[in-house]
Amino acid sequence: NRRILEEQGVTLDEALRQKELDTLVGLTLYQEINRRINISWRDIKQRYERDIDKYQPNPTVTLQVIRFMKDREGKIERLLTDEFEKTDFYPIDLMNEAAWTLDVGEWTGPISLGNANVWIKYLSREQESVSLYDAQLQIYRELTNERREKERSEYLMELIERARVSSRE
Repeated sequence: NRRILEEQGVTLDEALRQKELDTLVGLTLYQEINRRINISWRDIKQRYERDIDKYQPNPTVTLQVIRFMKDREGKIERLLTDEFEKTDFYPIDLMNEAAWTLDVGEWTGPISLGNANVWIKYLSREQESVSLYDAQLQIYRELTNERREKERSEYLMELIERARVSSRE
């Protein structure tokens, strides 16, 4: 009792009453705000589709050329921003045209380029995507937090407006 009186300037009973009041106000706010929040499956699906780049990023393609770029073992990686068949991987059209005909694991060559021959192998295509099923819980939490903050602000403004009925006193 003495410590609370020194630290907070109130008695133990007053401190307990204030804690009880704070808890009741917090619980009331929580209940009032949460009853106003409704997240439907449609809301989750719309958010997933809106943020599709976050959940379905462009794939990365790895090609390997034998004869060029010894420091990287002939490997190049490109982020696909368009279809595979429209992406320029090399500055030489003949090499791009050969690469476009490949599927993962296939190779082509030799391709004659002046006094050199090259072979191209399509090593991999990687895309780290998250399905709607796997993303739904995260999206639900994001939507809930956004709407809870919005509803809290609106509810508090509503309380402030109702408190303005009479004079400040």
